[in-house]
Amino acid sequence: MIQSKLTQLFIDNNGILMAKQTGFDDSTLRKAVERDDIKKHSRGIYLLDESH
Repeated sequence: MIQSKLTQLFIDNNGILMAKQTGFDDSTLRKAVERDDIKKHSRGIYLLDESH
């Protein structure tokens, strides 16, 4: 559920998200990075992994 919402946010924002745009807490984003679902570009900026 969270993964599909997160993926849709990335699609809506051309594959780039700022943490404050997501509405998810930091631990959720950190877990997504650990699963290689998303990539952390820099502080507070995340990119959709190209394999999705």
